[in-house]
Amino acid sequence: MAFERVFAALQVTGTMPTVRHGHGAPGGGAEGSRHMRSRRHLLVLLLCLPMRAAADLPPSDDCFAGAGLGNFTRGLSPYTQAGLSWGLHITFNNTPWAGAEINYQGLRSALQSTPLPNGANPENTLLVNDIFTIDFKGTLPMALGPGIIEPYLLGGAGYSWMWSPVLLGSSGSTIDSAGAFPVGGGVSYIFRNGLALDSRFTYNFLTGSRTGLIANGDSWTATVLLGVRLINTPL
Repeated sequence: MAFERVFAALQVTGTMPTVRHGHGAPGGGAEGSRHMRSRRHLLVLLLCLPMRAAADLPPSDDCFAGAGLGNFTRGLSPYTQAGLSWGLHITFNNTPWAGAEINYQGLRSALQSTPLPNGANPENTLLVNDIFTIDFKGTLPMALGPGIIEPYLLGGAGYSWMWSPVLLGSSGSTIDSAGAFPVGGGVSYIFRNGLALDSRFTYNFLTGSRTGLIANGDSWTATVLLGVRLINTPL
């Protein structure tokens, strides 16, 4: 299997430096110098491991789907509470260090009884948010155990659509649309058979005001996702 060949290539084949203990005092003379060089060699080996792993990874595509928690911030936070979030993203890893993804986030929040400035009470109603973005990722892949661990940072741009019959209805429409600029990070773990786990936190900066009564409002999601990695092999 292509992924197993990649995983085999990520294994460290060099030998660890050894330290010989003489009869002299530790750290003194030539023996102490050899000890210090061995420590430096070990440190260089550990620092070079991520670069070795990244250099051996071929282009690949990932697909993840999952769920978690999320909420709204700034002007929306007095009226909302943490609720269910869900997500789907497809990533194209053109290089081991970077990739681009098509990302969808969903968020559903049950509203609290805090009255709006016009006196309306949004309690027992919902605020729903859908966000579609194109994101770019920076990744540091490393061989770990039976797979590859990939911590990453992301940022992007796209479109936000929001719906609430009471909270947004004060402006004469139940829908709000805005530009969305997500930033965040996470970590993926890819098993040698191609199955994968991913967890991420994303904060979405939303442009403009939500209604005439709510000046602004952003959102965040924290999700755990399951997925698969497909290695792009030459035809």
